[in-house]
Amino acid sequence: MTLPLVGTFGMVEYRVFPVGMDGRFIGFELLFCECDAEAVAKAERFADGHDVELWCGPRLVARLEGEKRQALSDP
Repeated sequence: MTLPLVGTFGMVEYRVFPVGMDGRFIGFELLFCECDAEAVAKAERFADGHDVELWCGPRLVARLEGEKRQALSDP
């Protein structure tokens, strides 16, 4: 089992995975944070139109639902 990277200043490596419509990951972004709460707050910005999963090594930290944007119809 691979453990998340811990930097010299106590920063831990997290990965944010956007989830596609088919349920598969569509890339990832690295985050370095001091704690889960900070990582969740930073991961929320990636939940724009997609659900995202936040992982710390083999541990699922959170699954955030993306904001579903709906087209406005003319009145």
